[in-house]
Amino acid sequence: MAQAPRWGVATLLCMLAGIAFAQTDKSNNLAGEEIHIELNKLEPQDNACRTYLVLYNRTKMEFDEIGLDVFIFDKDGVIARRVALTFRPIKPAKTRVVLFDIANVRCESIGRFLINSVLSCKTPNGNANACTDMLTVSTRTGAELAD
Repeated sequence: MAQAPRWGVATLLCMLAGIAFAQTDKSNNLAGEEIHIELNKLEPQDNACRTYLVLYNRTKMEFDEIGLDVFIFDKDGVIARRVALTFRPIKPAKTRVVLFDIANVRCESIGRFLINSVLSCKTPNGNANACTDMLTVSTRTGAELAD
């Protein structure tokens, strides 16, 4: 009985890993179109942290509303707050800013924001299912933004 060469198994595993990566890599979404969320600024306020999120609609789609479920973690990884954020309306190739205050939280204590889920993704023609796949994130602050 002939044995399969050892390199064949390794090659197969690498190919499978590449397929799995391609299926989860959001940079390959819908012909390069994306909805990009940027954590732009954390600004101390009296007894709160004002947070600025910027949404860049880098698609040809118009959205009546995009709603996000966001968890805020402190630097020790403990959940500090949960917020629901809504961006509306969002024209194709346009930018929107949402700012909100996180009461009784110091900006310097925030370690990470997690976009837990897309709560709503509405177009003039109804609900769009592609928002989650088009979502990309970045930060300009010391806090991480993850999806």
